[in-house]
Amino acid sequence: MTTSKIEAGSCFDISFFRSREYQFASKFAASAILARNMSHNIGSHVTPRTRLEDLRGRIWEFFLPKADDPKYWGESEWRIGFDVLKELKDTLDEYEQRKAEFIAEFSTDPLISAREAWFYREVIFPFLCNTALMDTLAANEGFHYRSADRPGIVIRCFREQPDGEIVELRPWFVPERLPSQKVQEIRWSMAENVQQPPVVPYGLRTAEHPSLIHIWSIDGAEHDVRVSLPGPVGEMAFYSILENLIRNAAKHGGQDDNKQGGGDQHARILEIHIVIRDTAGKATADEHYDMDILENLSSPDAVDTINGYINDAIVDDAGQVRNKAWGLAEMGLCANLLVDQAPGASQETPELRVDACPWERFRPEDSERKFLRYSLRLKKAWTAVFFGFDEVNEETRQSLRNPGFRFEGEATLFDPNREDGAIPPAVRFAVLDAGLIDSHANERVGAILNRLPFRIIVTGSITDTGKAQWLKKKGIACTKNLPPFGQGADDGKFAGELTRWLWREWLGYLGGKTGGEGVPLAVDAYFMQEENRKPTLDWRNAADRFNANEAAADRPIPARVGVWARDPGDGRVYSIAGKPPDAKGERRIIIDRHGDFAEKSNYEPSMKDRLIVIDKVSGDFDALYNASFPEPRDDDPWELPFELAEAGLVRILLLDERIAQRAGEKFQETGAGKEGFKRAVTGSKTATPLNWHIAERAGVYVATHLGISTKGQKSGTGPNNDKTLDLAGGSWLAPREAGSQGLDRPHLEMQFAAHDNNCSLRITAHRPGVGPQNNDELPRAMEDIDLVIIHQGILDRVREKFPGTNERLLSTLEECCWVIVESGRGIPPEVQKSSSKFLPFSLIERAFRGGRVAKLGLTRTVMAATRNKQS
Repeated sequence: MTTSKIEAGSCFDISFFRSREYQFASKFAASAILARNMSHNIGSHVTPRTRLEDLRGRIWEFFLPKADDPKYWGESEWRIGFDVLKELKDTLDEYEQRKAEFIAEFSTDPLISAREAWFYREVIFPFLCNTALMDTLAANEGFHYRSADRPGIVIRCFREQPDGEIVELRPWFVPERLPSQKVQEIRWSMAENVQQPPVVPYGLRTAEHPSLIHIWSIDGAEHDVRVSLPGPVGEMAFYSILENLIRNAAKHGGQDDNKQGGGDQHARILEIHIVIRDTAGKATADEHYDMDILENLSSPDAVDTINGYINDAIVDDAGQVRNKAWGLAEMGLCANLLVDQAPGASQETPELRVDACPWERFRPEDSERKFLRYSLRLKKAWTAVFFGFDEVNEETRQSLRNPGFRFEGEATLFDPNREDGAIPPAVRFAVLDAGLIDSHANERVGAILNRLPFRIIVTGSITDTGKAQWLKKKGIACTKNLPPFGQGADDGKFAGELTRWLWREWLGYLGGKTGGEGVPLAVDAYFMQEENRKPTLDWRNAADRFNANEAAADRPIPARVGVWARDPGDGRVYSIAGKPPDAKGERRIIIDRHGDFAEKSNYEPSMKDRLIVIDKVSGDFDALYNASFPEPRDDDPWELPFELAEAGLVRILLLDERIAQRAGEKFQETGAGKEGFKRAVTGSKTATPLNWHIAERAGVYVATHLGISTKGQKSGTGPNNDKTLDLAGGSWLAPREAGSQGLDRPHLEMQFAAHDNNCSLRITAHRPGVGPQNNDELPRAMEDIDLVIIHQGILDRVREKFPGTNERLLSTLEECCWVIVESGRGIPPEVQKSSSKFLPFSLIERAFRGGRVAKLGLTRTVMAATRNKQS
């Protein structure tokens, strides 16, 4: 009689299986809690108050009491209502979409990746700007906007400096047509009234000027910090904490019932303070930020009860989800997630803790009263991680950590026993010592690339010529220039110089990769404003400093930043910053509002240039129009021109049915009918611009077809293609059917041939226009593409039609370019099992909203993508 392995080690095995059982039960319970709370917070409180008739009523109440007076408004009533309604609804819809994707990712494979974000600018501020949410989340309890400039919920954010000084980050809004002197007066007035909470107006329009687009700025933005978020939509973990805190305070908080508004229940204000600081006195002090969140309504007597609910397990011994305090349960789960603790992971103490403390900033006149304080942590993001570089001394390493530079050894990359998360996931650049790469085989190096961002730089001399070619094929920049660590020098100064070095080496590589090695690159920005208006004025000042300091002769990328303005008399567009354009000797990245630059600046179109069209609908509008600029005294470089240069250089091939369907539609934008603009984007002043043209001019090629061949000859030779998938139409076609759909519409087909052990890819492309030169800049081979984004649904269609071919397609793509799989249903099982990088669909869709192409935002998103788990 034999004894089974399970019987021989039954105690160990049972313990192990029980642990795994608890983890799975916790994961499913956590997913149920998040889904239920979304239904409650959003479905029960927000959605019933944000239907079209509800939002229209709020707009009428706040902005249209004098709609019959044309002198007061300056434009028609419906235009104001439509613009504000669009701002409210689009922002709320995107919030709900990303929250649903966050729950889907949480339910499938949380923490598979991470992303970096500026804490205030990209996490807190967008939450505040979702004014339809802020108006309704606690409206049942009376916390809503009383007027456009009087919110019922106020959230203030502070950065506590290492020396103990507390600085508030304060947003402010002004109409874009306001003279710069008037804007400065408003800013001075705000600076004199720092005790008053900053106001985010309803619909992002002030009541005095509802017909005008408003620009915003953030005082104290230089004190913002970059944080690591758990996943591509990881900000939703923090938003879940805020949502439930607001709901709990509004529903259960009663200590201020008679302290505000003269006892009027509906005049109370829920005030929340967020304080973020560097962690002190812990072994991981430079890995995290500490955060306190305080609110002014709840009784401090509830501390023990709240902590008890946070500490309670979300499942009982029988594996059943607990049946109460689900809001606090979600807050605890999300606090854990913010430090990379998945549901069911063992830990001695929860990340979220609650106590009572005085906070004089709430009530200077009543500083002895105590308020609830929620404490948690956020992970730091990194500018760059350097692997190897043993010659850099410890003093230099430590001095560069605080500015965002981290050093890791060989084992962090190549130790087969390393734990998931050992490599910092939220990082912009990975820099590898050439000696470290030389000592490992290509297969070993290739196995770790998905754990790093796409921005990889290898420094030093690679002795193996074959390996150097392999690295180049993998999209890795190689340079003999060593990083300027400045050992023993001022860390602040050299941190800035190190950032500049990273961008110059990376952009120099991209420039050569895209066929422009040694060709200067220029960035031209035009916002359809007179030169004394903001933000044009701010851009000009920043460009003058950049051109003087960054764009010297030995630093060719970007060679210059140009800023353009509109003449108020004849409407002519002219340069106000930067050297005159060199039409023959440079490539240009042009930011053009409403196509006015292409129409009125004497621009001579060149297909080698990139044209990024912006208006209020564009996802890039806020990032460019309300850009942050470093203080003139700071050593920090202005990185936006570098990011724009990267956005212009990176060539993206997109395979997504939904984007393909919209690509063939007419471009619906104010400037679409201008002859100069039509010529710039289509090659003809009489052609009608399509969304496809706008994407192509920004360097995004939207595939219309995918050809699959599994026969014995290469793809692309007519009858040998088995089938061609019409991405817009959704049907499989015979190759001749696909080719006969006409030359009067754009056609871009990626063709994949899988024959025995040999796989190949090629591209055929055509766009309607005049003359063969119209197609000169279209991709002809995969070498003309840097990054492929492919929807998981397309891979599913390929698998159903040609079993097994989807995996070969994906692996073949990964051999020749960067690849991202996107989906709106969480992490697909195929991606969980593979080494592919993943992004949720909302992040891709956002870049193509309204037919626009937010190339800057898209590039920022994809280039920082990492994979935080081993395959």
